[in-house]
Formats: sequence, C-alpha cells, structure tokens
Amino acid sequence: MTSLAPRRVLLQGYYGYANLGDDLLLLVAYRMLRETFPGASVHVRCLSPRGAYLRALLGEHVPLVSALEPTDFDLIVAGGGGVFFDFDEGPVALGWVNRAARAVPAPWLAAARRGYRRLKGTLGADAPRRVGVGIGVGTFTERSARFLVAKATLGEMSLLVVRDEESRENALRVAPGLPVRVGADLVFARRYWCPEPPPEGERRRRSAAFVLRAWKHDRMAHLPAVAEAAARLQGEGVEVSLVLFDPEDEAAVRPAFLGVPTLVWRPEEPGNLERLLGHLGTRGVVVSTRAHGAIGAGCLGVPSICLAIEPKLRVVAGMFRGSGLALGLEDGLAGRLEEAVLGRLERGEELRREVEEDVRQNERVAGETPGLLRGVIEGRAR
Repeated sequence: MTSLAPRRVLLQGYYGYANLGDDLLLLVAYRMLRETFPGASVHVRCLSPRGAYLRALLGEHVPLVSALEPTDFDLIVAGGGGVFFDFDEGPVALGWVNRAARAVPAPWLAAARRGYRRLKGTLGADAPRRVGVGIGVGTFTERSARFLVAKATLGEMSLLVVRDEESRENALRVAPGLPVRVGADLVFARRYWCPEPPPEGERRRRSAAFVLRAWKHDRMAHLPAVAEAAARLQGEGVEVSLVLFDPEDEAAVRPAFLGVPTLVWRPEEPGNLERLLGHLGTRGVVVSTRAHGAIGAGCLGVPSICLAIEPKLRVVAGMFRGSGLALGLEDGLAGRLEEAVLGRLERGEELRREVEEDVRQNERVAGETPGLLRGVIEGRAR
C-alpha cells in the first residue's frame, strides 16, 4: 500500500435492513474496496438493529459503525443505490426553506452542517475525502423534507459517480458544479457477487418470476392488474412465482398471489441467498417493480420487464439498450403485461443473447470504478 492509499475506509449505504438490492450493492462495494485498497481496514456504516447478518453475508467479521461514533477515516464511500430523491410533500414552510437552500452553493451548506454538528458534538464519522459510486439521483418535491440534507451531503463529495445520465442531470440540478460523471449501477460488476449461470437443462423456459414491492405512492393500485396477468399466464401454462427482496413487502404483496410459490429474502437463513438467486437464474423472464430485480436478473442471464411504478424503472430498462422493456401502469395493464411476458418467452435464446450483450456493456463501465476511486486519492477526481 502506497503512502497515498487510505488506511481506514468507511462504506455507507442503506445496509442491514434486509433489502436484497442494497445487500448486493454492499457485496460489490465492499469487495471492490478491499481489492482496490489492499491492506486498508474497511468499515461498514450500519444503523439497523438487525445488521449483524452483514458479517455472515460478507464472510468476514467486518467492523460496523453507527451514525454518531466520532471516528476519523481517510475515505468515506457511499456505495450505490437510489438514495437521493423524495416523492412526498412536507409542510408549506419547507417550500420556503428549500427555495432559500437552492440559492446556496452545496459546499457552503455542507460546511455549515459540518460546523453545526461539530458544535453539538454529533459530527460522527469524518474523512478528508468522500465519494459516491453507482449512485442514483432522482427528483425532489418543492416541499421535500429531504432536499436540504441531500444537497448538503452532495456538497461534501470529492466525486460523485452516478449510474445513469438522468441521475447526472438531477444531481446537477440539486448541486450545480458538483464533480459528477456517469458510470453504471454497481450490481453490474457481477464478478463480485453473481453465481455461475445454471446448466441449460435447469432453465425453466416457460416461467416468470414476479419481483414486486410494497409501494405506498399509488396505494398498490397496480397490484390487482399484475396479479390478474400472473393468473392469466398460469392459465397459459406458464410457471409463475413470486420473489420478494424485502420481507416487509410480504403483507402488502403476498395476499394477491395466494397459492403462488414464493421466495423471500431472509438474510439470517443459511443458504437463502443461493436459493433465491438460483431460482431467478432459471426463470424465462422476470417482471419487476424493483430496480435490482431487473438488474440482478440481467446479470443472471434472464430478460426482464420493468413495471414503471416510478421513473427509475424506465431508467433501469434503458440500461438494457438492446433488450430492455418498461410498461406503464395505464389502463389495460393485465393484458399488456400478459402479452409482453409471452412475447419475451417466445424469443427465448435470442433475447438472452441480447441481455448478455447489454450486461457486458454495463459491466465494462462498472469495472472502471476502482480506477476512479484511486483517482480521488491521488487528486485526479475529475
């Protein structure tokens, strides 16, 4: 390790909450940091009371850091995910606060927050360099309760590597002048997490897995149509299953799929990850309302259909330039979804080849991330 290389690195994200997409991001980011900075001590920020499973997931006794521990690091890395957005409207007064905040440069907000926290004794983890990799940046409402914190956080970044062009544009709207460049979602770096593809004989060519989530913003109004499409597909002889990336989705989603074989991400259960990924890898198509349901399926060689419950799902479909497909939630969703699934199954091997090419393109871009991290340390952030 050179004199410039960090000796203490903090990795932070939405880790420890039993969300499979975020846990895959953790696997990639942690292993990538260990590989990029060999010999460095990599700590993981975890605010969840159930986060002890992360050590088993990573296969190491990783130091877990809480929010307020006053600890110094050489580098803090935000390890992927769509963490900057807000669809909710807060009180009217927040509209005035946010309008004022938009006029203040992001680094100034970051410095003010840092000074305030230092005075209160709540500075927490600190480092001279901060970088975000594989980050998704969405939009904020006028009265967002998260806008001010998001802008201050972005103002701390030495470099922000976003996962798509839309995220770059959104980031610059929040924090003009931010050092930002377009990369790829970290999960596309599949060598850090992805199992070998199943033998051809194990593929269930006429099958569809539904990766669905609880979604409060439309009060799950789309779910009956999705369940109807699944029932129609079963009537057409398609093997249907339900896969939940977060156990908290069960109460909202599972009653609409009674009798359908279901797999749930339960990280405390030994072998659960292998079973869940093994199942997805043998499906003919994956229908997903989760970004990493579609991205993970692609990495496993399975084509997907993104249901656009939010703009991010259309962006994810666009990451698969040759093979991506997104469906809106307009009238007639059940019929359109049934037709789309059957059409994708019909294309079979041809479509899987297109998926593989799309994944390889994203994988090449994600593979540039270690060099960008080294560039931050060496002062070559831009």
